[in-house]
Amino acid sequence: MRRSKTRADITNIVSTVLAEFPKYVNSYGFKYYPTSSDDPHPYLTVYATFVMTLAKQKGYAVDNALFDKAFARVKEYADGGGSYEKGWFWQSSGEEYHRWLVRAFALYVAAMNGHYNGTALEEAFVRLKGGTADNVSAQAYLLKAASLFPNAGKRHVVDHIAQNFFSRMRLDGTMAHFNGYCNWGWFYYSDVIVTSVAFQALLDANVPFPDDHKVIRWLISMRKVDHWQTTHENAMVFWAFSTYLNKREKDDPSFSANVSFAGRELIKAQFASRTAKAVTKSERIEAAPPASLSLAVEKTGTGTLYYNARYQYYLKQYPPRREAGFSLSKRITDYDTGKEVKNNFVRGKRYVVEITVHTPEGRTFAVLDDMLPAGFEAVNLDFATEGNEKKVQEGSDAWWGSFFHKEKYRDRVFFSAEYLRQGSHRLTYVVRATVIGTFSVPHLKVEEMYNPSVFAYLRQADVTVVDGK
Repeated sequence: MRRSKTRADITNIVSTVLAEFPKYVNSYGFKYYPTSSDDPHPYLTVYATFVMTLAKQKGYAVDNALFDKAFARVKEYADGGGSYEKGWFWQSSGEEYHRWLVRAFALYVAAMNGHYNGTALEEAFVRLKGGTADNVSAQAYLLKAASLFPNAGKRHVVDHIAQNFFSRMRLDGTMAHFNGYCNWGWFYYSDVIVTSVAFQALLDANVPFPDDHKVIRWLISMRKVDHWQTTHENAMVFWAFSTYLNKREKDDPSFSANVSFAGRELIKAQFASRTAKAVTKSERIEAAPPASLSLAVEKTGTGTLYYNARYQYYLKQYPPRREAGFSLSKRITDYDTGKEVKNNFVRGKRYVVEITVHTPEGRTFAVLDDMLPAGFEAVNLDFATEGNEKKVQEGSDAWWGSFFHKEKYRDRVFFSAEYLRQGSHRLTYVVRATVIGTFSVPHLKVEEMYNPSVFAYLRQADVTVVDGK
């Protein structure tokens, strides 16, 4: 059994890591490996100084000479100087996004330590709200730097960046995250880091944010098993979580909660600790006028109450399509000729089904369920009795970040993806028309398995199978 770490364990880990810092530094900053012959890295230098600043604020022993040397470099970056800022590095890579990320991060770390350069901050603000407005992570550090200036002297910067963040926030049902540039290629920022930094900045600057809990849900959903993808992601997520805990959940829960629906009590529960188990309830709802179907949630006591209400429904008349985070299209072609077929399928012939799924954002654990009309059967091209003269490639048109798994049943074909990258995905499988007649077809549907409020469905026309004689 894994033992939970005590405060003494954590203190020892932090002290051990801080003691190793001198191995990674020379006169010009920090490098990634003690034995590396590469030049020190600007971002890493700022990041390491940021970590040492936080450690000092928490009372840890930090090598003062080492800190002063690193902070001198940070001030150079913050003020727009330094060998990297005006040298060959940026000109050869052309990476303006990374350049202003380092500058904004340095401005924040400098402000944490009492060094305020209003002119440099305004220069970065003008640059970031212009040509690289999608550099959300850099703007987050700039917001944090501006919020630390004395006498709220840079509050206009905070307010402008916060509004930009909210305009770029993506709401998917009960989750939310921030859209920003992270196509670094050689660098290691990601959607998780961008969201964590922007989220932490808004919380720390006390910007009103009613959907903050939805960001927490999104970050949790992005875990790979019990952690995030990289050490850097884990550090940034826990920084955001720690800020959220101190800002929104500083009081231990001690309250009673009551939930009623249409005047009837559904749940009455007491919560007296942070480890209290969630209480769930399912209730059947009969059709009634909307005004009489009100849900009431009440809390008495201290602490934060979180609740999640979902309902399943059947409409008397479904619209042709519904898109809530996904979009769908489907076509069927003749296996032999490749021509599209919309109806009057011939018994005994094979057809290729092509489904296109589009998502504007990366998704986790996505599933697609395509029900078959009663006159069709799915063909398994792996069987020796089935030829594949046209070399049809079933499944997804990509492997990584797409629907890599498929299952065929008598009444449906099912596809799933652990991670679905942003963009369009084409799925293919083969069917055979087997029974003459006209058949209804249920909706084609795709959804996130653990966030079903992100979905799409597409109404399908009736299918007619005819005799080919």
